[in-house]
Amino acid sequence: MKSANKIPKLFNWEYWPTSMFYVPNLPYAFYLAAKAKHSAFFSAANPCIKSSGNGTESKYKTIQLIPERFKPKTIFVGPNSNIDKVFAELKLSEINFPLIAKPDIGFRGLLVKKYIQLKS
Repeated sequence: MKSANKIPKLFNWEYWPTSMFYVPNLPYAFYLAAKAKHSAFFSAANPCIKSSGNGTESKYKTIQLIPERFKPKTIFVGPNSNIDKVFAELKLSEINFPLIAKPDIGFRGLLVKKYIQLKS
């Protein structure tokens, strides 16, 4: 029964690992890096964002580049932040539950959480 479930996944690209898309492009990327004489040649694509947004940039700093009228309500909560100060900043920024918390650095939804309400 389990093997029957694997066959549709084999032919549906949405289930393929991301390496299936990136690994075949590595020879061409190495060629472009040699041609540009720089290993981070691709970072010239978006110079306002650190490393052109390859996953190592701060999401908060990137959001600060957006004009205020288009920017989502956002606060930065650093490690070991005082929870009372976080709630005060949420109130000041008029951010209510439900809210989305995401790590400052990362990609593809890694560690993104939706909080509906406070836990008692």
